[in-house]
Amino acid sequence: MKEATRQRVATCLADEGTKSSYKFSNPIICTLFFLCVFSLLPGCGSGGSGGSGGTGSGGTNPPTITSLSPSSATTGASAFTLTVEGTNFAASGTTVKWKGTSLTTTYVTSSQVTAPVTASMIATPGTAMVTVSTAGGTSSGAQFTINAPSAPTVTAAHAPLRTRYLRTNSFYDPNSLEYAPPHFSVYDAAHQQFFVSNPYMNEIDVFSAANETQTATISVPMAWGIDISPVDGSLWAGTFLGDLYNINSNP
Repeated sequence: MKEATRQRVATCLADEGTKSSYKFSNPIICTLFFLCVFSLLPGCGSGGSGGSGGTGSGGTNPPTITSLSPSSATTGASAFTLTVEGTNFAASGTTVKWKGTSLTTTYVTSSQVTAPVTASMIATPGTAMVTVSTAGGTSSGAQFTINAPSAPTVTAAHAPLRTRYLRTNSFYDPNSLEYAPPHFSVYDAAHQQFFVSNPYMNEIDVFSAANETQTATISVPMAWGIDISPVDGSLWAGTFLGDLYNINSNP
C-alpha cells in the first residue's frame, strides 16, 4: 500500500479502542477508499464472485459407456467377465452397476473397466441395464441382452416326423371310450418299445422304436388300459372284464 493511501487511512479512521466506534474525519475520502479496498479483497465484489463461480464448471465430467463386451448371453451359461468401454473412468471410485447393483470393478484405463457377472445374474431371459458411476456422476444405461436357449437340434437316425405308418388290426368301441377311456399305449424307454392294447384281437402289440417294426404280441383277453410301472418297469394291463395282468416287458 502506498504512503499516500496510508495517510488517508489515518485520516479516515480514529481508533478509540473498539472496532465498533470508528470515526470518519472525511466521509467522502473514506467512502471512496473503502470501495477501492473492498473491490480488491478476495471474495468481495465482482472479482470474488467470478472465482466462486468457476468451481462448479471445473468439476469431474460424468462417465459414458460406448460398448459392452460381451453384449449378450444365453440363460444357463457360466460366469464371465464383462468389459465396459467408455470415457471419463477414474482410477479410484469407478463402479460398474448391473440393474442398479454394484459389481466388483477393476479399473484398466480411463476408457475401460471390467466386472464379473455370475451365472445367477443371467439365469432368466430378458435385459439388464449396465451403468458406470464415478465421482462425476452416473452414465446412461447400456443394455445387456439375456437370451433364452434355442430349441435343441435332433440328431437321431430319423427326422422328428412319422417316416413309417404302422397299424394294428384293432378298433375301439366309441361307446366304451366315452365311459372308460384308458391308456391304450405306453412307451418303455428302457427298452425303446411301445405297447398298444388290442382288445379286438385279445392281445397287446409290441413295436420297436429303434427300427419302427412290430416285434411281438402278448396274449391278453380283452386288453384295455395299460401302463408301465415306475418301480421295476414291468407292464400292467387291465382288461375290459376287470382283470389285471402283470407282464414282463423285457424284450
